[in-house]
Amino acid sequence: MPRNNDNRNQNNITISAPYNFVPLNKKVFFPDWAPFVSHDIPFKDGLSGKIKLEITAESPIFIRKSFEEGDEYYKDKNGQEISKEFCFIKDKTGNKKYFIPGSSIRNMLRSVFEILTFSKLSRDYFTDRRFGVRDFDNDDVYTLKKESDSVRIGYLKKTGKDYVIYDKGNPVKVLQSEIKYTKKLRGNNITNSFKELFSSDTTWNREVKDRRNNLKANCKTAEFKYKQFKKSFDSTKENYVFTGQPTFNNNNGAKYHEFKIPALNENNDVKINVDNKIFEDFKFIYGDYYGSNKTSVDWKYWKSPLDKGKAIPVFFRKNNEDELIDFGLCNLYKMAYNHRVNRAVKNAQNEFEESNLDLSECVFGTSEGKKIKGRVQVSHAFMKEATEGDEITTVLSEPKASFYPFYIKQKLNKSLKVEKYATYHDSDVEINGRKRYFLKPECVETRDPSNFTTTFKPLETATFITTIQYHNLNKIEFGALLSAITFHGNTNCNHIIGLAKSYGLGQIKVDILNEEIKQNLNHYLAIFEKCMLEAKGINWHHKSPELIELLTMASTIAKNKVDSCNPHMHKYLNLRGFLDIKKTKLRLPLFSEIISYSENVPSYFNAKKETLEVEEKLKKEREAQKILTLKEKGIRSVLEGCNDFGAFKNIIKDYMDKLGIEKQMFTKDDVDYIEKNASNLILKKNKKHRADFEKKVKAFVVENIIKTN
Repeated sequence: MPRNNDNRNQNNITISAPYNFVPLNKKVFFPDWAPFVSHDIPFKDGLSGKIKLEITAESPIFIRKSFEEGDEYYKDKNGQEISKEFCFIKDKTGNKKYFIPGSSIRNMLRSVFEILTFSKLSRDYFTDRRFGVRDFDNDDVYTLKKESDSVRIGYLKKTGKDYVIYDKGNPVKVLQSEIKYTKKLRGNNITNSFKELFSSDTTWNREVKDRRNNLKANCKTAEFKYKQFKKSFDSTKENYVFTGQPTFNNNNGAKYHEFKIPALNENNDVKINVDNKIFEDFKFIYGDYYGSNKTSVDWKYWKSPLDKGKAIPVFFRKNNEDELIDFGLCNLYKMAYNHRVNRAVKNAQNEFEESNLDLSECVFGTSEGKKIKGRVQVSHAFMKEATEGDEITTVLSEPKASFYPFYIKQKLNKSLKVEKYATYHDSDVEINGRKRYFLKPECVETRDPSNFTTTFKPLETATFITTIQYHNLNKIEFGALLSAITFHGNTNCNHIIGLAKSYGLGQIKVDILNEEIKQNLNHYLAIFEKCMLEAKGINWHHKSPELIELLTMASTIAKNKVDSCNPHMHKYLNLRGFLDIKKTKLRLPLFSEIISYSENVPSYFNAKKETLEVEEKLKKEREAQKILTLKEKGIRSVLEGCNDFGAFKNIIKDYMDKLGIEKQMFTKDDVDYIEKNASNLILKKNKKHRADFEKKVKAFVVENIIKTN
């Protein structure tokens, strides 16, 4: 495996991220017993029971409690009360009993289980969206910049449950100096132009300048301009269309114009239907989706009028058949990629949409397709002991899943460099793998409270006890479950759970307490390992990058190499960092490449030893079959044609040994045949020595063989 001993390139640009990716298994393991999985019909070798686990926090740990009256809390930017406290219940004396929810532990184990068993990428890990892109430094990706003539302006309107766009042709630009607005200054109404408002040279425009003499964040929005203009947008008339203002208009390359749009004429304007998927893509690109707190200010401004049936201005592209391609709220809007996330997943793992059950679905269940109830249940892990830590206020950055240098698998040339970035525009695009947070030294950066921060009170130290109840697992499935709990028996590895994993929180050591399971651990791991090694088409072995990267990111040895490699490598990139990486065509190397260390994948199944054991077993079976045949045929089958007394004796003794018989156990027919054979030997002897020879033969026969009735 090629190594990159430093995560900086020749331009000294740091590649940093608190996460990395486990390569996605190309082929999926579908167990042949999957159709027979059942709660009601037991497997012949089915196992049921409980695994008792002790969980020890190796770093501060936090899992947020749902807010209840009496909790310590803070309010987020929407005014919602958020509990600062770790999950707990109160005992009879009113003391807090902290616990980790069983669902959190189950999800943690399943994520490891899916990798170890080469299962499908679960749909729980991604949403099938179409990302947007506005990358002015990459014309190959952001084609809208060089194809701006294809952008049109129009009115978006809701009709019933559907949406349509009325085409008003190409956008018409208007200089900001031509757009007037009125402001109060020292008690007087003064008419000024937008050009003056957004010029850094104007001394009185305090409302748009911050303390560092930059354009204020809230003044960069189209909403701010509409409020300054103070004339309501009316689609029955010609309107100004304002868009965002990234910076002052007198800076180099800055924006100094707006747009005009003619009045709407629903009877004569070309009407373009908006496909529901395209509209959902538009909302997603503007941050309007379930769970989001980053909805665009300008979309918030226009969403309410649109929902009330009013027409709002949009910019859009259409194809030669007058079908909508995409649309946005400004001239150079975030254009939608050609392909959705689902395409990138399918290219990386063609079988992820298969209805057949993988091993993870067999054990943990699935709610998709044929619904299967899981045969593994995890109880809450209640504290054995715990120490509360100090309150932390920090910013939890969100990864940018659309950042293609990291999230998309990049092709390298012979010099191991990226020549051209792969993106969601490409038909052969592939995701980079399963994202995981690697272990790292605790590195929380505290901040003053703001709209962007979160506050919580972690446990500084803690030990928990939980139980996994398993039902009707075959030995392979049980071995796979133990493999996920123990990282296939690698004692260097720890799990990670809860909030602030990017800062090194939530690292836990998981120990099995059942003595019988511990004693037989290697046996069950070997059974699971043998199954995976022998599975057809599955590239599961101890050099598999999927296994190596999983274990290396969970390694306590690798954890100690993180800071020594680069003290900044585990931090999220800032905006400048994102731009620098794109300009220099860098990618995110595998974690093991960055730290120049690979964790060992233990082996418990000895194929050579098993081969010898199988051969020995077959040999014994062959011998047994020979003896059975010998017994059926009797002494005649081996003694016939014997002309030598030495051979005669050896054949009879060998026959007795193999069959395990004693002299009194010979049948009458066997004894008659032996005596007949002995008489023939005597007759063939020279007369001179015949008498002595006859005595020897008869003595042997009498000593070893007694006629039975």
